Amino acid sequence: TERMAKRKAERARAEDRLSAAIAAMLARSKDRAGRIGVASSRDFRVPVRGSISQRYGCTGYYVNPRRGSCRHFHDGVDITAPAGARIKASADGIVTFVGFSPWDPPTARAYTVRIVHRGGYETVYGHLKAVRKVKAGQRVKRGDVIGIIGSTGKSTGRHLHWELWRGGRTVDPLKVRR
Repeated sequence: TERMAKRKAERARAEDRLSAAIAAMLARSKDRAGRIGVASSRDFRVPVRGSISQRYGCTGYYVNPRRGSCRHFHDGVDITAPAGARIKASADGIVTFVGFSPWDPPTARAYTVRIVHRGGYETVYGHLKAVRKVKAGQRVKRGDVIGIIGSTGKSTGRHLHWELWRGGRTVDPLKVRR
């Protein structure tokens, strides 16, 4: 039991170091993002061709958490697409994270790419196939391939979960895209 407690404490310290490293990387990338391409929210494009299987906002899907008056709230848009479909950057930006999401529960981590953009925007692309197409710190242009459609993490099937953030809050990506 003492050995297990020691391992648990070591894991907690490692997760704290990882969280601090990610926060520092995000801060540096957001600072650099102010010097690149996107001028407004109208410059965002849908990252993959496919059918929308779940929209942003209140939903009846039990996996989504409670938020405000919504019993279940979906922070992004889910887009189904065929196997091998390429996911493209929605706008010019800097990749801040690539890998299995440390923000998800350990048993359901989705392969994720996060990109910061000028104007305080950030996009998140989740459930990708675990194939590295970009790396953290890399500049990308709108339309650059950043991943492949997948079904990693807590997923109901092959799709892309796409989020748009601004000022620490999610916004409906379909309301700002062209």
